[in-house]
Amino acid sequence: MRIFLAILLASSAAAAASDMVGPVSCRTCHAEAYRIWGFRNLSKETMEVLNLWAEFLYEPLVQDKVRPIQYSDDMSYGRKIAHKVHEGLKRTGGVKIPREFPLMDRAAIGLGSVMLHLQAELNFHRLFESMIGKFDEAALAKRQKAALAKVGLA
Repeated sequence: MRIFLAILLASSAAAAASDMVGPVSCRTCHAEAYRIWGFRNLSKETMEVLNLWAEFLYEPLVQDKVRPIQYSDDMSYGRKIAHKVHEGLKRTGGVKIPREFPLMDRAAIGLGSVMLHLQAELNFHRLFESMIGKFDEAALAKRQKAALAKVGLA
């Protein structure tokens, strides 16, 4: 779980957008969260489709309670959601995925699968909150700059 959270925080955009992940009542925040992530020119309909995927991935982080990573016992539940999202994106004209997104998405799916297999029941919200509470964007920028300089990419 800590690896998943560390990957989420690897991008300052993820930390900023995390404040905007929420239930249906927070839909007005979603456009800004998608903008922070790097999505551009999303129609309302496209955002609704992307929200299906976001709700599937982030629901455990939004609910402040001990819970399984997924309530459904159907092991193909994620595949069904992915299919629904794929069909919806084809219908709405598609979307250009920000370059950081596939890593984040795959990490979340992989670690979610592990949690599902282990039948883990945790308060994922509190775990996430404890990680982002320590996030320092300036410190991250400094570490990234040093790492890039070390390998000659600065």
